Amino acid sequence: MEEFRPEKDELLERLLNGTATSQEVGLKELRLAGPYFSVIRMKLDLPQEEGASYSARDTRLLRYGARNVAEELLHKEEKILTCYSGERDICILLQWNETEYAELDMNKINHLEMIGRSLHHHVQKYLSIPVVVGISQILKGVEFLSVLDRQADKAIAWAGSMGIIMCSIMVTSIGAIMPKILPSKSLRRRIIGLSIVPSNI
Repeated sequence: MEEFRPEKDELLERLLNGTATSQEVGLKELRLAGPYFSVIRMKLDLPQEEGASYSARDTRLLRYGARNVAEELLHKEEKILTCYSGERDICILLQWNETEYAELDMNKINHLEMIGRSLHHHVQKYLSIPVVVGISQILKGVEFLSVLDRQADKAIAWAGSMGIIMCSIMVTSIGAIMPKILPSKSLRRRIIGLSIVPSNI
């Protein structure tokens, strides 16, 4: 697992929030190849009630811990890049080349939901804090990174503080976006659900 570097964090965060273009950022330095991408956001859902307040230092340490959990969990099987975004968010950029994308399970919703479930479970298990996870579509092209980041952020906003994973994914056989909402056993347990972020966000 590669050591976190603040300068790479900043470059990736700027790409995701749209304040920098791929022409302005060294894609090779970031090890950004794709061409297929998805963004997962994890937001620390720290309790706000009296007696459960967290200092700024506590929040930074928990955010660092959540990022470590994501890196350890995913880096062996997925090509990922991570960075911080704001005080409580961790962004995870997943990428696949043409061959890897073709080898993904045919139901790509299940693949991303599995990653989301695992992140949700392991952060709670090792850090004893709840997180809300938002998952974007899979889109082709580095120029869509800011779109994917907004989708993941919107999914978190829709989830509120319920700890629900909201997943939006492009299911395609002819290059068209075909969103669908699927039921989930975990949704009935109010842990994980599926929803769709409109593709025009």
